[in-house]
Amino acid sequence: MKPAACLIALCLLAGCTKRGPYRTSVPVSKHDTRIIEDHGTFKLGFIEFGDDGKRLPLKKAIRGAQPAPNNRPDRDVQLNLVLAELYKARGLNPATVAVVPGKTVGGLTIIFAHGWKNNAQSIEGRTKDVEKFRAFLADVAVEVKPAPDKAPIPVTGVYLGWHGRSVNINSGFLNWWSLWPRYFAAGRVGSQEMQTTIARVIQAGVAGRGTLKEDKRPRVILIGHSLGARVLENALQQVHDTQLDGEDSANDRKLGLILGQCKNLKDGNPVKSVVDLTLLVNEAAKSRQVRAATKACHLDVTADVKVRHPAWTKMSCPAGSNALRCQPYPLFVHITTTADWATRFLAPVALLGRTAPHTSRLWTHRVNKVSAQSTLVPDYVFKFQTQEEPARTYAVTRVHPNQAKNPVWVMRVDNHVMKSHGDIWNESFQNMIKGLMGGLDVVDLRNFSRENREQKKR
Repeated sequence: MKPAACLIALCLLAGCTKRGPYRTSVPVSKHDTRIIEDHGTFKLGFIEFGDDGKRLPLKKAIRGAQPAPNNRPDRDVQLNLVLAELYKARGLNPATVAVVPGKTVGGLTIIFAHGWKNNAQSIEGRTKDVEKFRAFLADVAVEVKPAPDKAPIPVTGVYLGWHGRSVNINSGFLNWWSLWPRYFAAGRVGSQEMQTTIARVIQAGVAGRGTLKEDKRPRVILIGHSLGARVLENALQQVHDTQLDGEDSANDRKLGLILGQCKNLKDGNPVKSVVDLTLLVNEAAKSRQVRAATKACHLDVTADVKVRHPAWTKMSCPAGSNALRCQPYPLFVHITTTADWATRFLAPVALLGRTAPHTSRLWTHRVNKVSAQSTLVPDYVFKFQTQEEPARTYAVTRVHPNQAKNPVWVMRVDNHVMKSHGDIWNESFQNMIKGLMGGLDVVDLRNFSRENREQKKR
């Protein structure tokens, strides 16, 4: 029997997953199909894509959405509902997306692209990427510390769903073969329509930046995991700054640079990031794009050009300032774990190439265990602790001091921070993300602790 026939037979035997959208806003007992989930302290919206990179159409009219012309399947329903929730949560004018004095708040928007063997489906009693991301948002919503006497910062998650799970096989041994077709599909999913979708969500997430007070500054974070990192990276390589409108000048918001192209970098013209943090974790993608981005983004240590923090202003960062927001800023942060067997050993065989975080010569930062009171690492970027007993303290330092201006960061952690390929939402790695976020002055967070988690359970 030919290999292709074998795969088809196995697929039929196991049962392929559905090719349409899972999120149709019709809740049933065990399968949550809402496009927008309202959890009180945060909201979670879903936008789904097919293998061709186009948003999946909904065949039936949905309450609260504009009806499609001639009752045809509408590809914009999920996107429009997610954007509407972002406008509503942030207090923006839904018609013009303009700031409403006294009503518009900052908001934290987290966009997540999931990986292999996952999709937008949520089933009671099963813990996959939907459930893990939902729990992460609940943690962040509790940890975000609003300014004194201010309303809580609205937290909105946007889940970019695609068919990372193509067959209904729960055995990792039996469905390993699906990595190849899903790898090539992930490359196609990051299409022009995905790019436009991300740009519109970012636009809604940062609307009003520069016109709001600092305590209301809107923040946007992008996270891609496994093959989802490949989806996100492919899409972000192509999004152009012309797809975003903003209150800052075009020279301050070169989205092409933020997303790895660095084509608009000019001497003496600081580039200001639209996105607060772009994090690719345990990526299942060859290092080619990281190498290209690193080369394109290479900044001579003596150059006047700098990638600026989203909160950077001339007034808050006078010459010689050592404030965190005044330091060189990353556009991409690539992190993997030594315990990720899938990308450490399988990727070189399956993808015919190593991933960037598993290629030591591409490392820009090291993550080393230190004593909690260590003074031997004065140049660390930030520190964080694991949640195990006893807790371990890690310091993130630059491999070479002259790489300070490199906006593409690549690093690897050990199994105490992440225990496996899918273990990206554990408390220890959450501490690292929050350390990165807090250390870069992206968002003010309380120290994560078991006590906070216990309080939420009560």
